[in-house]
This record gives sequence, C-alpha cells and structure tokens, in this order.
Amino acid sequence: MKHDYKAQGGGANSVNTGTALGAEVIGTFMLVYTVVSATDPKRSARDSHVPVLVPIPIGITVFMVHLATIPITGTGINPARSFGAAVI
Repeated sequence: MKHDYKAQGGGANSVNTGTALGAEVIGTFMLVYTVVSATDPKRSARDSHVPVLVPIPIGITVFMVHLATIPITGTGINPARSFGAAVI
C-alpha cells in the first residue's frame, strides 16, 4: 500500500516507550478495577440502586482515561487491540 495509512503506522498505537507502556498499563488497570468494583455482587446485594448506576462510574473512568492518555499513546486501553496492531 502506498497510502498515508501505512506510512502512519497502519492504525497501531505508538506504544514504544516506557512512558507510553506505563500509561497504557495504568489506564487499563483503572478501567478493570472500576468495572470489577462497580459490578461486585456483594455490593449490589447491599445497595438496591447499584445495578441502575453501574454504567456511570464505568463511563466516567473511560472518559478520564481517554483524556489522560490520548496525548501520550492515542489511547488503546484494550491491550489485545494495541499489542496485536503493533505486532502486525
């Protein structure tokens, strides 16, 4: 391909430095931690309104992680997607 797509990395995130890798690891950890803690069955048994409010903290976390890591790596808080595109 002789298009700009291939010249600019082909859609792969630029995770080639320690800072970028650290940002991706921290962003992914924050998202996974938020999802696990928001969907904890013990917490939902104690609070009856939690299932209705679960999407709110998850959405806010995704938004904040994107704001923090877009300037660094382009945000790929899905490690499989980021790593696979970088390898190919």
